[in-house]
Amino acid sequence: MRDIRNDLAERARLIEDQISAAYAQFEKMLEQLQNERDGKVSDLKAEFTALGKLMEVENRRMANVLPLAVQGPTQQMSLADFIMHTLNEIGPMSKDDIVDLASKEGYFSDAENADRGVHAALVSLHRNEHLRQLQDGNFAPATLAQTVRFRRAM
Repeated sequence: MRDIRNDLAERARLIEDQISAAYAQFEKMLEQLQNERDGKVSDLKAEFTALGKLMEVENRRMANVLPLAVQGPTQQMSLADFIMHTLNEIGPMSKDDIVDLASKEGYFSDAENADRGVHAALVSLHRNEHLRQLQDGNFAPATLAQTVRFRRAM
């Protein structure tokens, strides 16, 4: 009978080398994944910072727009309430139609302020899910299901 202990020891060394190679490959892949993660997080943080600056600029810009609650002798409700009331009474309307009605009701002194003010009000109402924009671009009050979902979230 032949002594195979040397063959077994060689086989054990080969397996140890394979285990070491597997660990090294794992460490290399782990380092690569960590570098990819760090790069992605860095990119996202830079984008987040840029968005923050953009929001600051937009907040300063919107501060120059007439406030939503413009009070005058002829109007007793805020612009947002006026828009919602009008949409509930008349039905879906385009932004231009809403701007025209708001101007006629005396909410704005000129067309540029009217367009900016109505836009700001529509954005706010849409974000708060009080109204929705239809496929044709017109605005309409939120559906009952949307309103119930919004109120539950509050």
